[in-house]
Amino acid sequence: EKFSCEPPLSETATNLEVNRDGSMILAWGETSCQVVLIKVKMKRFARPKRHGYDNDDHDDNDNNDDGDDEEKSHGQSSEPEFYYESDTVGTVGKNRRLLKAGWHPMSKHHVLMLTEDNVLAMYKIGESKPELVLQDIPPGCVDFAFNR
Repeated sequence: EKFSCEPPLSETATNLEVNRDGSMILAWGETSCQVVLIKVKMKRFARPKRHGYDNDDHDDNDNNDDGDDEEKSHGQSSEPEFYYESDTVGTVGKNRRLLKAGWHPMSKHHVLMLTEDNVLAMYKIGESKPELVLQDIPPGCVDFAFNR
């Protein structure tokens, strides 16, 4: 099945990372950072009734026979349908390069972005401005990690 979402992912997205509960994907590259929300909708349909099934799998001495063997309802089934929606997280800027983006380990709704000008910013998904900005990152820093 082909993966597609609305709006489409940026062509510069080269890295993918799933959040801790598997409900969102972080797609990022040098100039963009997007979150893809994975929505699951259960498609329900009625299973067909079986008419006149064989009694071979029933014991002849079965006293629980309700006499209505001609039509038995077998309930409903469901099957998942997946929908994908994307949203841009923060802004990198035209003259800046994104070095790393990742999920905050204590939140499934926060993303951290490290840019080449030594700024580490934390964004809440759906917000355009960062909740936290650290500008005293040592020069030359190209990565970050969390100890779990």
